[in-house]
Amino acid sequence: ILNAESRGESLEGLVATGQAAITRADDQDSTVCDVGGVHRTKPVQSMGQYYLALAKELLTHRSTSVSRGADSWNTGTKPAHPGKVTRHIDNHTFYIMSAKGEK
Repeated sequence: ILNAESRGESLEGLVATGQAAITRADDQDSTVCDVGGVHRTKPVQSMGQYYLALAKELLTHRSTSVSRGADSWNTGTKPAHPGKVTRHIDNHTFYIMSAKGEK
């Protein structure tokens, strides 16, 4: 997820994307590997261990502080449907779409 959804972003952007993916998985009663609406690509070999270490850290020390509770993200601006924008980091807009996330 980190490679496909936020490759080339700052560490803060990577962390926020990971946190939002974890929040979405929790909201969907799913695993991060099965979360809906997320693209996946295999990172270049030299970056694989970096993304793996970051993902393990995000799953071990769960927080939503960087994403501010977001469960969704988009490059550029948020899509036109309802949702609360939480942050803009690098080329991404983070927002809350789920009913669970808005509580």
